[in-house]
Amino acid sequence: MGENEELDACDLCGRRLDAEGENVWLALEVFRPEGEWISMAFCRQDHAAEWLVRPLPPVQTPVPLPRTWRDRLADWAVAALFLFAGALVLLGSYTLVRLLGGFG
Repeated sequence: MGENEELDACDLCGRRLDAEGENVWLALEVFRPEGEWISMAFCRQDHAAEWLVRPLPPVQTPVPLPRTWRDRLADWAVAALFLFAGALVLLGSYTLVRLLGGFG
């Protein structure tokens, strides 16, 4: 992805995109077969053409984040909430059937 995340400066020269008081800029998005996409913004068409002539940056391999004890605790808390909700559904169903006279 380009250096400029908010599309406020040219990715080639670093000049602000609204430097001349006009909101004139050119944005490019390049999609790769690997599922990665690159978004770049340029202040002039010449800069976009110059960037397109160059080879694309290498594909960034995703780095898995290490799981912390907080992540594991959150997973267990979510699982416990689902089990609790399931138990409430079963208890409510049983109560409804008893109320309607299903089990006598």
